[in-house]
Amino acid sequence: MEAPAFEIYMNDVIGNGFLALSVCIGTEMGLYDEMCSLEAPATVQQIADKTNLKERYVEEWLGSMVAGKIVEVDQDSRLYHIPDQYKAYLKSPMIVTAPT
Repeated sequence: MEAPAFEIYMNDVIGNGFLALSVCIGTEMGLYDEMCSLEAPATVQQIADKTNLKERYVEEWLGSMVAGKIVEVDQDSRLYHIPDQYKAYLKSPMIVTAPT
């Protein structure tokens, strides 16, 4: 592999590694379960309140989930939601198991 291709490859490895860690955090902290139970998009503070987590940490986690295209955000209202078609997969006991 040539150097430019290797650089792109390594950036992908690192980026996906950080995303995988964020996915684990969301699972362990119950963030996916709570977000999947929301009836409407919510603010960072609403999600933090629902999960009993600090707003700052939830905001950082949501940023990584938006970057990873797992959570969507309306840029004007700053309301976050998980698309309906993702919810069945993201509910516990979920992600760490292999798809069938």
